[in-house]
Amino acid sequence: MAAEFESQLTDSSYKDLSFAERLDLLATAEWNRRQTSRVNWFICNAKFSTPSATVEKIEYYEDRQLDKSQMLRFSTCQYVNDG
Repeated sequence: MAAEFESQLTDSSYKDLSFAERLDLLATAEWNRRQTSRVNWFICNAKFSTPSATVEKIEYYEDRQLDKSQMLRFSTCQYVNDG
C-alpha cells in the first residue's frame, strides 16, 4: 500500500479525489497485489512444465488436430457445471 500511496502523491490526477476515494483506490490496489501474488504462488508451486502458458497462446497447427472451439469451451470450465 505504501508504494501505491507514493504513486498517488506524485500523480497530480489524484489531488481532485476525496480521502475516501483515494483510500478505496489504495485498498483495491493492495487487494489486486495480494491476489496476483497468490496466483503466482500457486503457479510456482504447481511446477508446470511451462508456467507462462496461456489458452490464448495455443497454436492450432493442422497436424495437432486441435479443435479451437472445444479448447475455448474447456477454458471456461463450463463442462464442470454441466457435469
